[in-house]
Amino acid sequence: DKTVKLYALDATHRYTKLFKVLGGFFTGHKEAVRCVAFSPNGEALASGSWDNTLRLWDPKTGACIRTFTGHTKSVLALAF
Repeated sequence: DKTVKLYALDATHRYTKLFKVLGGFFTGHKEAVRCVAFSPNGEALASGSWDNTLRLWDPKTGACIRTFTGHTKSVLALAF
């Protein structure tokens, strides 16, 4: 899958898809997304993909803030 999807655990421990609140999936990667991480303050979300890119997202709007290119291989792990 080439998208990032967010889920929240509600009080009954069922998964609720946040993308309905956000208005859609986080789309833009050309290959499968392999890793994601929130910034410590929760203001950004990063995703890494088999397309050799890392994308920085605004988790409130789903907008891609920046795409980091130049990796020679898939981005399989990331951390803030």
